[in-house]
Amino acid sequence: RLEESLIDRLLEMNPFDVPESMVQQALERIRERARRDGGEIGEEELIQRYLPAVKRMHRRDVLILNVARQESIAVTDGELEAELESMAEEAGVAVGVLRKKLESEEEIDHLRETLHERKVIDFLVSSAEVTRIRKPRLSPEGSGREPGRIILP
Repeated sequence: RLEESLIDRLLEMNPFDVPESMVQQALERIRERARRDGGEIGEEELIQRYLPAVKRMHRRDVLILNVARQESIAVTDGELEAELESMAEEAGVAVGVLRKKLESEEEIDHLRETLHERKVIDFLVSSAEVTRIRKPRLSPEGSGREPGRIILP
């Protein structure tokens, strides 16, 4: 919750739009997935149900890429290797076997992207000034919340 609250706050503080073509491509992938699963999504439902999440996802990705570029955050081959070793140990297989499987499924790049995103988010969390606020008890008079405050129990 902390990480997503931090990302939301950064997106709020740094408003920008993503290219409409990116949004439309993502919506089309959702529509295609629904068709493959035997369903159909109408245009209105697609926009109402998925448009906000698609826009946020793309804005989040752009934000993470820009922070990584600005702060020179990258995943080294050693970090990738350490993650592969950890995954192999957890799965009870040899590192070479796991690497071949991931390479054959073209998942190594996805793993590197996941590690990269984790490093950026860890950097953001460590750089943020976080104040933890105890959740107030609800009173009969009102909700007990101050407007505009993010509360993380």
